[in-house]
Amino acid sequence: MPKEKQQLIEAQDHIYTFLSQSHVSDRNVLKLRQLASSHNSQVVQLASPMLEIVQAAPRKRQRVILTVQMRDRICAKWTEAGILSNNEFEDI
Repeated sequence: MPKEKQQLIEAQDHIYTFLSQSHVSDRNVLKLRQLASSHNSQVVQLASPMLEIVQAAPRKRQRVILTVQMRDRICAKWTEAGILSNNEFEDI
């Protein structure tokens, strides 16, 4: 498997894990910052909106509300990066 594809899969796993945590720790925010400054542009596109959300709302309940409010912008960025297809974006 190409290294870039492997990095993207690992980043997705980390980011989806952050979404399910009740509180995102400072250590995990640091990990998300590292992902947001990756050399892989798809990883950056995926991590940047999540970093913004986690920094604004580290608690899960607040994070869910903020994520819903930012849904269209996040999905548009992920579609542009090729992480979501147009069909997936429309389903959300």
